[in-house]
Amino acid sequence: MKTKYLFFLVFFLYFSSKIKAQNRAITWLNPLQLADSMRAKPKSILIYIHTSWCNYCKMQEKQTFGNEEVISKLNEDFYAFAFDAESKESIYFAGKTYHYQANGANTGLHELATFLATKNGQISYPTLLILNEKFELLYRNVGFMAATDLINVVEVIKKH
Repeated sequence: MKTKYLFFLVFFLYFSSKIKAQNRAITWLNPLQLADSMRAKPKSILIYIHTSWCNYCKMQEKQTFGNEEVISKLNEDFYAFAFDAESKESIYFAGKTYHYQANGANTGLHELATFLATKNGQISYPTLLILNEKFELLYRNVGFMAATDLINVVEVIKKH
């Protein structure tokens, strides 16, 4: 009887830990939370710029941001901020307010996306940026980034 009970206890603990691990996620902050966190405890920031229609963005979210090691490293060493480049909400970021800019009947782009994600005159999605505590650009990646590549970049930045 004790052996049976012990087996079920071990079985339950093992699978509950697996389920818990699979439900972990990156702690994405909104702009206000990011500003408050930076005032309280400055650290590097990972910014993820995406759109709702971008297939590579969806793949980035599922494969890269769903990776346990990525989740752990980002939650521990960075503040994470994600936003839709076509969001119509005004965003206060690094001392300035950015707004949505309509460029057609049902289209437009957020000024913050234009400011952060423009490279060689173009904006591509997804875009990942890493800024230091002073909001200075440390790293930029345009396009899909695999979990192993992001882990390597995060480890290099953390060392410096």
